[in-house]
Amino acid sequence: MAVAESRSRLPPPPLRVFQPLANPHIAKLWAALATAAVGDELFKVALVWLAVEAVGERAAYVSAISSLALLTAAALGGRFLDNRDPRSVMISTGIVRSLGVLIPVVVVTSGGSVILGFACAAIIVAGARGQFDPAMQSSLPRLSRSPAELLAINGLADGTVRLARLIGPALAGPLAALIPILHFFTANAVLMTVAWMLLLGLPRLAPREPGPQEMRGLLASVAIVQRTRPLRIMLLASMITNATWIVSITFGLALLVQERQPTFLGVGGIGAYSLLIALYGLSNLTSNIVHASRQTPPSFRRAYVGQGLGGVGMILIGSVITLAPTELLLPGLALACMVIAIGGPMHDLRLLTVIQGSGPTATVSGVFRVRIITQHIGLLCGTLAAPTLLATLGIPRTVFAMGAIQTVATVIAWRRLRRLGLR
Repeated sequence: MAVAESRSRLPPPPLRVFQPLANPHIAKLWAALATAAVGDELFKVALVWLAVEAVGERAAYVSAISSLALLTAAALGGRFLDNRDPRSVMISTGIVRSLGVLIPVVVVTSGGSVILGFACAAIIVAGARGQFDPAMQSSLPRLSRSPAELLAINGLADGTVRLARLIGPALAGPLAALIPILHFFTANAVLMTVAWMLLLGLPRLAPREPGPQEMRGLLASVAIVQRTRPLRIMLLASMITNATWIVSITFGLALLVQERQPTFLGVGGIGAYSLLIALYGLSNLTSNIVHASRQTPPSFRRAYVGQGLGGVGMILIGSVITLAPTELLLPGLALACMVIAIGGPMHDLRLLTVIQGSGPTATVSGVFRVRIITQHIGLLCGTLAAPTLLATLGIPRTVFAMGAIQTVATVIAWRRLRRLGLR
């Protein structure tokens, strides 16, 4: 008895997040998500870099088109797809994504408009993502055998994006020395094809609890979010965070690297931009592994400490741009990016837990669509505002402002959650 009690008091394994990979179905799903996510990062690096190179600050409008397409697809697709087999939805949308990313290559090599090719690809890829992600999310509770394992599976699925933010940009520099940046889109197509072929090995997952007929509409999912105050508060705060993030990290950094040309230990140009995103990904992934390996998801307090770090990191970026000498600019930016990245998993793992506790399979899928919509409303607002903000205020003041806005939104959200008795 004493031995049993002592064993029960042992701390959890430090890498609990990887234990579900012993299930071959979860391993295949994780491999597919990770492969697709690396391809997506190459797509984003090429899209942002080439668009900024072509039209400067107005490149933000290409990302705005992508956000609008994903938002629209997520809003309209639930009525038709949330009660279907998630495996079939993921495979079919994966095929669409693998073809859509080739559009810039076809358009540019045939002498067409670079921006037109980017816009068409962004619309198709984002539209497919708007169906793929809710289907994937609704499948996770079905694959889990316990709440602790579901946290680990959430960490694995969420970690693929964070892993890709490390691997994708890290590959971008060496890959750019071997092939034109335009063919990053071709590499993405190959990786996406591998991903949907891996998904062929998953079992069919017809919804076990399809939910009432009205759950197939967006308005019913919005009503659930409105009735669930913690979810409403978290989604609104997250929407603001996404707006500040895309202005500061996606466009502010790309413009800064192109304008100031910072170098460190011989790294410069797109290699410097890729290095910053890769270090962001390393910090993001490490935080994800640590928090997903716990037996319980991060507390609400910890979640909003994490979100607050994002605001602090943006203010640090503004300070580095303003105060650091040129030779220390890149290391200072790298430190700031890593500070911002730590907090993301702390918040998102808690938010995913709240979403997955909102109801049966169709309900989870529908509520996750609301998350996608709020997320991309934030991204859309940020991308539309970015050209004017960056041109009018300049990079340092814009990033300072984004950091201040995120910090205020974090404090307000945390205070409201505390009033609900959530700690």
